[in-house]
This record gives sequence, structure tokens and C-alpha cells, in this order.
Amino acid sequence: MRDMRRRELVAAAGALALALGPGAGAASALDRKRGLDEPGALTALIVAELHAAYAYERSGLDAGTLLANHEDQHARALASLLDALGHPIPAAPASNAQLQPSAAALVARRSRDAAIVLEQALIEGCARQIVKLGDPGMIRTVATVMASHAQHLRLHRNAADTGVV
Repeated sequence: MRDMRRRELVAAAGALALALGPGAGAASALDRKRGLDEPGALTALIVAELHAAYAYERSGLDAGTLLANHEDQHARALASLLDALGHPIPAAPASNAQLQPSAAALVARRSRDAAIVLEQALIEGCARQIVKLGDPGMIRTVATVMASHAQHLRLHRNAADTGVV
């Protein structure tokens, strides 16, 4: 029994040494060759979520505050993944001038149509970034965020069709 635990510990230590040692650089090079960029993808997604939260908070839409809260929750979930990789978390925008185009359009137009465009952009951003992830947990988180944006998009389209949110 004692020998089995020792072997497990030695195996775990060896795996950790490989992950942290010179092989870690090789793994990063292989990830880049395969098109993976988890820190870059997560950073881009967090920025988009923070911009969307800022825009919804200032959109004047009936559901704006609720949707801003959803976007903030998405940003926090993604930030926990980026933090686990040891990368800095991007800051939220401090002004309209810092916003990405679709978020800026929502603030400027304060319309359901602009919210639809924003949600479409968020879905497309998730689709672009998810292919840069290799970790199944990260992929699952981004897929969940993407599904939430699909729900937001449906909410906006229903409201546009019926005039009710």
C-alpha cells in the first residue's frame, strides 16, 4: 500500500515537472502550431463581455440592467479561467469612446435593433474564439456563454416582433 502511494506521488511529481519544465515551452509551441491561443481567446471574450455589459447598462432598454448583469457574469466566468492561466484580467471600459463598434452602437442608438446586432456579434466572437481553446472546461464555458447570447438574441427578436420584453 505504501509503495503504491509513493509510486503515485513520483508519477505526479514527474508530470508536474514536465508541465513546468522545458517541455512547457514545447507544449506552447505545439499549441500555437495547432492554432490554440487560450489566453488570447479568453482575453478577447472578456473584453467583449465587459463592453456588452457597459453598453446594456446604458442602453435604456427595459431589460438592459438584467442583460448587463448577465454579461458581467459571463466576464467573471471567463476571467476565472484566464486568471487560472496566470494572465491579467482586462479592465472594463470607462467611457463610450473605448467600446467595440457593436457595443458603441447600442449606447448611441438605444434600440432593440442595435441590441440584436450586439448579440449577433457576441455569438460570432464566441465562434471565432472557441476554436482557439483546447481545454474541454474552457470550451464548455464558452459554449455556455454562446448559448446565453443565443437566448438574448431570441429575446430581442421576440420583443421586436411583439413589441414586448
